[in-house]
Amino acid sequence: MRVYKVEVQGFEWNNILFGKVYTSGCSWRCGYCFVPEIVKSKTGMSGKDAISKIKMNRIVGGICVTGGEPTEQKDLPIFLKELKLLGLKVMIETNGDHPDMLEKLIKRKLVDFVRIDVKAPWEKYPEVTGHGPHNVKRSIELMKDWSGYWEIITVWHPMISKDDLIKMANQIDGRWVIIPFEPGNCLDSSLNKTWEWDEDFLAGLKKDVWVRTKGYERRLS
Repeated sequence: MRVYKVEVQGFEWNNILFGKVYTSGCSWRCGYCFVPEIVKSKTGMSGKDAISKIKMNRIVGGICVTGGEPTEQKDLPIFLKELKLLGLKVMIETNGDHPDMLEKLIKRKLVDFVRIDVKAPWEKYPEVTGHGPHNVKRSIELMKDWSGYWEIITVWHPMISKDDLIKMANQIDGRWVIIPFEPGNCLDSSLNKTWEWDEDFLAGLKKDVWVRTKGYERRLS
């Protein structure tokens, strides 16, 4: 297990204060990614050291494991089991590219909440991510049969247009949360520019849409 960094205080979900664990590395190279230093990293602290750091601050009631891409870490189940033994709720943020790992986690009851990051309309995945959407679709189907809490998140970034979001509204089946793009540290530096955030447009989508801005969620439609 390679951990890039641990944040012992992060955000609140379901009246629980969550910290964050960022795993090192991701095989995808999405141009709009705002943590290139994490996705490129091949080093970091061990899972054991990360657990020790979490133990030092027991103010949190849960940990969100994000990245990078956590489901690429083969010993992720061992790490999550250690978190559960501490009595912590566990959240995973994933690109959905490893449905077999995701299935293992939910069958072993190692995760309480899953966020799947859907990055573009299915037909545009090769352009945006360099990968096809087949595994992501499998992960979403897996979630539909799970009794736990899950949602789809999308960053509205410069590589997807309003027309793309309309397509996504017709393709996505599940709770959909849209997050504004934050320029400044993109993997592709040409995307570090101001990006239009149009909530009136989002509210008009034929879909039950939530937005998350500055840590708060609001339902638009």
